Amino acid sequence: MRNSPRKWNRDQRKPVPSQIEPLILDEKKMSDCLNQLIPPFVPKTSILAIAKKICRTILLLATILTALGISALGVFLGYRIVKDHDTVWHYLKNNQTLAVTLTNQKTIQNAVIDDVLNQLTQPGKDLQQKLIELAVSGYAQSDWHRQSVVVYDETQRAEYQLTFEKRIIAAIEQAYGIYNNFDLETERRVYGITTDELIYQKGLKVPGYSPMTLRHVLFEGRRYFPFALVAGQVAGVDPLRLLKIFEIESNFDEIAVGRNDNHVNNDDIGIAQNNLAVLPGLIRDIMSPGSPVYSPYLEFLSLGKDHETGEPLTWKDYLTRLEAELKGTYNPKKDPTGRYYINLLKAPHISAFLAAYHLKRDAAYDLYDECLNFYGKNAALLRRELNLDHDLNPFHWTDYTFYNGGPKRWYLMKRFLQMRQKSLATIGVEFQADLDNRKMTENLRQTFKNSGIALPENVNISIEDKGSKWLVVNRENRKAYHIRKKADILSISAPIPTQLEKAVNFTTRRNLVAQRIGEKNEFLKNLAYNSLQDKTIQNDGSSRYGLYDFVDEFGRRALMYNLNRELAVVP
Repeated sequence: MRNSPRKWNRDQRKPVPSQIEPLILDEKKMSDCLNQLIPPFVPKTSILAIAKKICRTILLLATILTALGISALGVFLGYRIVKDHDTVWHYLKNNQTLAVTLTNQKTIQNAVIDDVLNQLTQPGKDLQQKLIELAVSGYAQSDWHRQSVVVYDETQRAEYQLTFEKRIIAAIEQAYGIYNNFDLETERRVYGITTDELIYQKGLKVPGYSPMTLRHVLFEGRRYFPFALVAGQVAGVDPLRLLKIFEIESNFDEIAVGRNDNHVNNDDIGIAQNNLAVLPGLIRDIMSPGSPVYSPYLEFLSLGKDHETGEPLTWKDYLTRLEAELKGTYNPKKDPTGRYYINLLKAPHISAFLAAYHLKRDAAYDLYDECLNFYGKNAALLRRELNLDHDLNPFHWTDYTFYNGGPKRWYLMKRFLQMRQKSLATIGVEFQADLDNRKMTENLRQTFKNSGIALPENVNISIEDKGSKWLVVNRENRKAYHIRKKADILSISAPIPTQLEKAVNFTTRRNLVAQRIGEKNEFLKNLAYNSLQDKTIQNDGSSRYGLYDFVDEFGRRALMYNLNRELAVVP
């Protein structure tokens, strides 16, 4: 930078031999005079100097382009981290490099699946702890609540609060009015006919449900449906999806159902133990304007009183207390049970809203569609590999795989299927009788050897499914080989790791329950009660939720059914 011109100071100038006072000219005028007397010096530039200057310019441009290329790569990787949640993120998080994967000729996606398997098979923790950690790590990759700039608009916030108080809280109060007084008379007034009348007088039957079981889940489902309806309308989520979650997590009788006049009693309708660890992040996502599941109304939901101060809790203070309870670091003198703030989530209106936005957040992941496509594409294959009695429902399996296990849980199924389908060798079906008789004949042993698998004399054969599945164990090195019949060959494959098999079995059981409940709700949605004909009929579409629908005569249905017209869309 050029220095500023220095002003002359009479007292600071050097002494001159003459006593004549020198003339002090204005600096600009002096410069103009000098330029007239002495032309500016313009040095001659040699060819070598010009060449050097051109080289420096080219070098500078190359440096700039390289920097831009690195920046573009960084932006691309950042995009992949956010967009494809389970790719580059894995390597950055674990301080690994892309080169390791690429030189091993493995795709990034496959490496992530391996990472899930490694996380599952680490020693020192039980399966449930590992699955919970897997769920938390899957959601932690998005960090939606950290990616937005929050601008507070008090005028707009006041409008949201007014809408909440006039519409949403009024609908919640109606839901509690039904819930706290739910008996046969209330059920008939709201739904037009009781569960007992539907089952024992009108002959209602649902495949897979005994009359007694159906009576329990339909009656209690109708009791909780108002909360599913309100939360679903506000979040833009089908209330029957919520009702499915309520039933899976509690069977409507996990905790004794009681009155909730204060809206904070212990009726758990959607908060499973697996979900507790992911709830702080979910709450922050709901309250973050940059999140795809943002809602400006959550902050106005009543949480209850602070155990320490007795004052109404804010969500900010609540999250601090909740996270401390989940970590086990909360002061036991202030919270002897260690679950005071966790239990506040069990108020039906709170757990319903969190469950609704949990489902909405899951569907916002690109991996949700990938999981849906995976289950749809491999439905027949999974039925055979998992020994299912009937086809799986891709929607219900995806819905609950995410809700119960997070965005990474389905990778366990994918890895399981890959291992099942990878054949080490094949042998002829003529050895089926030997395997069924649990005999390792010399001919069979030699066939294994010809396929690259050497077996000693000490071998054990067990039958998993006579005529189709066997397990051969080398008792000297404990290596095992699965043999499965496929058409006219017997396929030999490596065994599934124990922890992976347990996780897959657990996930399968839970998904089957979700499918059973979801299909039951869909069955009931396709029916309606015709009061004029006094019988159940096929729903022609006029009844939005079938036998869960409020009758037109129930005067308070309008507000609860029309919330989503304005509130489900992010403002």
